[in-house]
Amino acid sequence: MAALDIRDLEDDAMERLRGRAGRNGRSVESEARAILTDAVREPAVSPPRIGDRSSGLGAQPLSRDEALALRGSGWEPGGGRAAGS
Repeated sequence: MAALDIRDLEDDAMERLRGRAGRNGRSVESEARAILTDAVREPAVSPPRIGDRSSGLGAQPLSRDEALALRGSGWEPGGGRAAGS
């Protein structure tokens, strides 16, 4: 396993770390290890990125078949109905 020394940690941060460790029933070292491990863990579900089709932001254009299916259906962007429908 790797080792890590942290230098120049502010006194206030160390006191908060000690308090947090005590509340969680851990040593300061164990608490710091848990914090670091959680901080670098990959999220279970990634938030949508701009440009993802599912996000609605920067959505990909419709395919030809999708556009033809919507033609004449009264659908218009923004969820409204076409004029005269």
